[in-house]
Amino acid sequence: MSGRSRERRMRGNARDALVEALAARGGDGAVVRARPSHDWASATFAGARHRLEIRLPAEAADAFARGLGEAEFSLRGHLLADIAIVDRGAADGEVLLEVEALTIEES
Repeated sequence: MSGRSRERRMRGNARDALVEALAARGGDGAVVRARPSHDWASATFAGARHRLEIRLPAEAADAFARGLGEAEFSLRGHLLADIAIVDRGAADGEVLLEVEALTIEES
């Protein structure tokens, strides 16, 4: 397997695990949609940046957002280094959150 395809697979695994974790945090009625992820690296770490849309019933949005930055998620081979809500909108009794996250591959 080439290094490039391994990177894509690892990035996809992190994104899929993050989608599952956020959907579980949101509970019934939460819909999580991932946008394309992008490779990220520093001098010592490799990972990916993710952008996700999360649609929630309005009554669930505050509980979902509260403490999100400090939440811990199990991401199978990855660590969640950072997560933040970067935009929030509301319509028809639902809240749409735009979330950005950084995952790092565990060594």
